[in-house]
Order: sequence, then structure tokens, then C-alpha cells
Amino acid sequence: MSPAQSLSRAAKVAAAPLRRPDTYQSPDTQPLPVRVYEGDGRIMVAAPMPGLEPHDISVSVAGDHVTIHGVLRGPRQDDRHLSVAEWAVGPYHRDLTLLQPVDGTRANATYGNGVLVLALPKAEPGKRARATRFTLDVVSPTRGSHVGHTGLNLRRTTTSAQRLNQKDVAKHATDHRSAAPLKSAKPATQPKPAAPSAKRAGQPKPAVPSIKRATQATFARSRRSPAAPVTA
Repeated sequence: MSPAQSLSRAAKVAAAPLRRPDTYQSPDTQPLPVRVYEGDGRIMVAAPMPGLEPHDISVSVAGDHVTIHGVLRGPRQDDRHLSVAEWAVGPYHRDLTLLQPVDGTRANATYGNGVLVLALPKAEPGKRARATRFTLDVVSPTRGSHVGHTGLNLRRTTTSAQRLNQKDVAKHATDHRSAAPLKSAKPATQPKPAAPSAKRAGQPKPAVPSIKRATQATFARSRRSPAAPVTA
């Protein structure tokens, strides 16, 4: 098979309609690598699905089986003269078998930066988890979420209930800030005027007449005034 025929076949495979999923990777979809790990009573699954919008992704959970699917976007993306066709924007598909059953009705999912992350609470022993399928709600054109549990105790909730709770918390915080009394600002204290100093730089000292000058002035006044007559 020539390189041109190989590229043409890869383009047709990427654009072909999705077949019914089975317990293996469908040849009509791209391989979807995943990372699976455990923590806090949950099993976490992360899968890169670049180029999709949140509503393009669907997740199915049934016991220990998880199916992730992302539809093909831009069906005409292959109507070009491709030099290399190693990747396309969908379709993505992956079937997983986990080490133990999980509760899909309490599953959380987030999609951002082209990566889907699932948080799947482990099923309670002795209880059969109900099979469920969900899609993601759009937060922004490239971000989405689905909420099934909240808190450290993994309490059951829904996406709409979680959004209402977040709005109530934000409203309560706003009301609390507006009702809080404003602290009165203390008036600025004026600096006390400095006490006059006895000695100021650059000012001459007051002249103090000496005793000699005072005596001379008194003698001059006595010579100018007539002497009082002496009576016998």
C-alpha cells in the first residue's frame, strides 16, 4: 500500500460512522488513552479528548464497566489534501473495566483543556449500582461539567442543585458584606505646634544694656533737669 493510499484510508476511518460499541476499541474510532487511579473512596479516570465541546461527550456507567464516547466534529475536516493524518477531532471511544463496581448515579465529570476527568464513587458493598448515562453541561465553549456528588462524604446531588447552592452562597456573602457596618475613620490628628525655642538659629540675641550705659543715661538726664530749691 502506497503512502497516499494509507493516508486516504486513515482519513476514511476517521470520518466513518461509529459502530455499536463493544468491549474492545472500535477500529472506526481513535485510540483513547486513559489514566485510572483511586483516592478518597472514588475511582478517577482521565482521558484526553481535544477539540470537542462539552455536549459532544457522553459517559455510560454500569457496575464496573465505563464507556466514554466523543462524537466526530467537523465531518469535512478530511476533505483536504492531507500530508499526514495521524489524528482527527473525534470520534473518540473507550470501554473500560474497573477493578470494582462504582455508583454511576453519583458520578462527577469535568472537561477542560481538552481532558475529561471522571470521579466515580465506589459502590456500597452488597448494593447493585444502577446503570446510568449522562452528558456534560456547558460551562463555556470549551469547558463542561456534570455533578452527581459533593462533599467529603460524597453526598448525592445534581448539577442544577449544585449551581443553586453556589448562587445562594454567593448571594449570602454579598448580603453579609452590604449589611456589615462601615468602620468610621478616625480623624487625622494634627501635629502639636512645637514650643518656641529660646534659641533659634539665625536670629540675633536681644540687646541687653550694660550697667555702665544705664548709669551714663541717668547722669545725663539729671544734668538737664533743674535742681529743686532748698528751703531752710
